[in-house]
Amino acid sequence: EASLSILLHFHESTITPLARAFAYALPSACALQAIARHATSGVVVEIGAGLGLWAALLRCCCDLTVHASDSASPGPLAFGEVIVDTTGGSVLSRAADAPLLLCWPSLELELPAEPSPGA
Repeated sequence: EASLSILLHFHESTITPLARAFAYALPSACALQAIARHATSGVVVEIGAGLGLWAALLRCCCDLTVHASDSASPGPLAFGEVIVDTTGGSVLSRAADAPLLLCWPSLELELPAEPSPGA
């Protein structure tokens, strides 16, 4: 039980703050280049953008336009990205032919049982 308590403390004090700050899925140059190869129009739609890390890197490193959306985003954050349209609907309609980027969330996140209105 002591080792479980230590592990839980480490997760709460170290892992969770890092994941909230930088994302649950960390981008690599290879991943960014793979996404860019599929963005033949130079545009990517990202749903579940969180703090905007992936959007910022795709814009800076790959010269892509990224339409980012997140239902739980508190707005423009550390990476300088403006996370728009929290439902994702208008983002999709503006860039219907663009590839869609979805990063799988942490399995520990509690997701709503029902979609939010307008989703």
